[in-house]
Amino acid sequence: MTQGTKIRVALSRLLNTLCYGQPDEMLSTRVYREEIKWLERIINTIFFWEENHCEKSYLWESTVLWRKIQNLNRQTMRGVEGANKLVATKYDYIMQCYSRKYRLAKNESKASR
Repeated sequence: MTQGTKIRVALSRLLNTLCYGQPDEMLSTRVYREEIKWLERIINTIFFWEENHCEKSYLWESTVLWRKIQNLNRQTMRGVEGANKLVATKYDYIMQCYSRKYRLAKNESKASR
């Protein structure tokens, strides 16, 4: 990850935290996950060169989070104290994030019938 990308991610997380969000989540990801359509349109307009910026941000962050969970699972296997609780919390978070994706896919399959 380049230095410019790191700074943009940090600013997005700061903005999300200032809007009472989780400090380890980017604003675009939160907007997509919580289905705040009006703000999603604004953010996607700001990042006009990237189609569906919020969705891509959500998928990227979910992938990064999944890798972190896999690393925590490896630590848990080694007996690191406190890792079990953290893994469970992050797993719940990922399931919440993916639930929107599954809900959308389910609605699309019903609509196609």
